[in-house]
Amino acid sequence: MKWHYGWVIVLVGALMTCIGIGSMFSLAVFMQPIATETGWSRSGISMAATLDFLFMGAASFFWGALSDKFGTRVVVLSGSALLGAGLVTASRATTLIEFQLLFGVLIGVAIGSYYAPMMAAATDFSVAASSSGEQPLVSSDNRGRSDSARRAGIDTIAAPSRKRLKIPSQSASSRP
Repeated sequence: MKWHYGWVIVLVGALMTCIGIGSMFSLAVFMQPIATETGWSRSGISMAATLDFLFMGAASFFWGALSDKFGTRVVVLSGSALLGAGLVTASRATTLIEFQLLFGVLIGVAIGSYYAPMMAAATDFSVAASSSGEQPLVSSDNRGRSDSARRAGIDTIAAPSRKRLKIPSQSASSRP
């Protein structure tokens, strides 16, 4: 049985996302030692995690647009370099605000480069796999809507270049 290259993309994407999210969530493990060593408050250190999530979400739009223009590989490689730089510089922060900016903002922006572009790449593979007879990553009903979109009440129509048009569906009571 020959493996489709798309499965490699899916596995590498999952690994990269786990590394990125894992580095972000590691703050909870190291919070007490950081607080003890630096004298910073735990709430101040936790603020970096809040900034991580905010900037990860906001940066995903930016990284997604860059992914459409330059490709997933360039975006994920850039985000990985930014993640490495963020982790190294955050480890050398001397003030709490510096740590919050480096760990919270820089790492949040870097991790945003993984999720949206890798999901788009996996979706591309899923569409290609379903047309070639392989099991698609997203299950769908007979009208082509994904189950999660159907539960959310949104019809998704595939458009060229990984873009999706979101069209509100009929009310839940009118569905079979």
